[in-house]
Amino acid sequence: MNLIPLYWARKKLEIKTDDDELYEYTVYGWSCSNQDAAEQHAEKRSQELKKRVLDHDLKSKSYGYLCTAIREEVVETVIDEGDLQTVITRNRYGALVLNSNHLLIADIDLPKTKPGFFASLFGSDSKERGRAQVLEVIERYHQNNPSRSFALYHTKNGFRLIFLDKDYRFDDQEVHKAFNDLNVDPLYSKLTQFQKCFRARLTPKPWRLYHPNPPNSFPFETEDHRIVYQRWLEEYNNKSNEFSVCRKEKVYGNPNLSASAAKALDVHDRFSCGTKALA
Repeated sequence: MNLIPLYWARKKLEIKTDDDELYEYTVYGWSCSNQDAAEQHAEKRSQELKKRVLDHDLKSKSYGYLCTAIREEVVETVIDEGDLQTVITRNRYGALVLNSNHLLIADIDLPKTKPGFFASLFGSDSKERGRAQVLEVIERYHQNNPSRSFALYHTKNGFRLIFLDKDYRFDDQEVHKAFNDLNVDPLYSKLTQFQKCFRARLTPKPWRLYHPNPPNSFPFETEDHRIVYQRWLEEYNNKSNEFSVCRKEKVYGNPNLSASAAKALDVHDRFSCGTKALA
């Protein structure tokens, strides 16, 4: 699993170069031990970035100073035999996300339909045809890989598969092949490699609840920002309780998960599954 620190610091940086170009950045520092260490890390990264800019190593104002840690608030952790195996975080738009070391998760979106008059007129039929197409791919995958076991979930705009036959690692060749065979979204596949874990959204996207996006983001610059965010979060939670993220439909094959992966599966199903409208 990629680094998911408990402590974060934010530092805004303005750099004026010798040719009078002004560069503005927000730099983040982090620590797994304490807030002071996070502040020191932010300062260190700021100085490193400043040197790169002044050395003309960075040319674009839009350059993002890449963060190698997952910048999300840790909500809950599951430790098994002394090792951190599962983490629940809150992402940039406020939804809870499951992060698991060994529970292979594959989200599959329905084929995109081109916008237009006929798409709006026959949208429901088009969506059902898309579901049928994806289900054909899943059934074919199962026939070609009978030793694999996985649970099939319906989502608002597609399906989610969670593999149950064994524990996996993000860099297993089997994972790469499964993603290709199942036509998993390339961006999802790329993020799995970057974040070095398997992730699944547990609560709805706010816009699907007709709820605004969060007023600010973690880590909060001020206590007032945190208070405003908490008010937003209370309203979001109240609305999200009326929806489910996915609905469990079927299990293929014979499950054989380790105890730690089974705990992650239980967390997933408790938080995201239900019989309410999908969002």
